[in-house]
Formats: sequence, C-alpha cells, structure tokens
Amino acid sequence: ELERTSEKYEGRYLQMEKELNDLASLYVASFQLHGTLSPRHVLEHIGDLLDQFVGAKSSVLYIIQPDRRSAEPVAWSKYENLDPKTVVLTEGPVGEVCLTGVLKIGPETSGGTVDNPLAIAPLTADGQTVGAISVIELLQQKQRWEPIDEELFKLLGAHACTALIASNLYDREVGGDPLVA
Repeated sequence: ELERTSEKYEGRYLQMEKELNDLASLYVASFQLHGTLSPRHVLEHIGDLLDQFVGAKSSVLYIIQPDRRSAEPVAWSKYENLDPKTVVLTEGPVGEVCLTGVLKIGPETSGGTVDNPLAIAPLTADGQTVGAISVIELLQQKQRWEPIDEELFKLLGAHACTALIASNLYDREVGGDPLVA
C-alpha cells in the first residue's frame, strides 16, 4: 500500500515538474521577444524560439499588406532553400489562417511545403490578424506534436505580433527602416 502511494505521488511530482518546466519555457520565450526594440532582432528571436521550443527546422513569417488582399513573406529560415512567395489571402492554408486568425496544426510532422506547411499560427493583436508564422519542416528529433506546442504557437502569435509592432513603431520614431508597414 505504501509503495503504491509512493509511486502515485512520484508520478504526480514528475507531472508537476514538467508543467513547471513548460511554464518557465513560455516565460523565457515571452521575455526574449520583448527584450529588444530592433525589428530585425525580434525576427531573429522568433526564428530562434521556433527552433528551440517548437522544433522548427524551416519556417516563414508573413505580414498582411495594408490592402488586406495578400501577405508578404518578411523572414524565413536562412539555411533552407526556401523561396516563399506572396500569399493571396483567399487562397491556400496560409491565406486561410491570415483571414480567420485560427491556429492550424496538421497531424503530420513531416512532408510540409511552403504551400502546405505542417502548422500555421496567426499573428494577432487586439483581435486583428496581421500575419502568420508557418512551419514547413521540423527537426529530425521532433517525432510528434506535443500539447505545449499549441500553447507556444498561441504565445508566439500574440507576443511576436506585439513585439514586431512595438519594434517597428520605435524604429519609425528614431528614423530607422521598419520591416512592417
């Protein structure tokens, strides 16, 4: 009886430790995104967070253009041979996520393409979608999606968006060259 009780508490302890680790990861991700006012550094942090926390090997970040008809790729994995094109918002999965603002994670963890990514997270601020992050390929050691991945995508979608907006506003004020119109 004592052994069963001990095993039960040990299992619960391990579960709580994992949840605490996941929470710490989310905090670190948020802190890194808001730790700079340079749009280029924010984009670098987004790429790093996709690599480190989600396990993304290749990804593309799209920003919806002011006419709200298309989304332009503004950053993508430099070590991959990607050539992302402008996405029409009424076409394809990236356009759909940009229009609806709904996270899309496919069941597969391999076989993604620029036109049909494995996952697409909307970039949203104040209830408005301003772009999307698409994950095309995962690192070899990433065998399946984890429950924390959905939370990370939501965090990245909200915090990356506000970090990009803030850094671009700051860049405009100091006479820089903002990445996002």
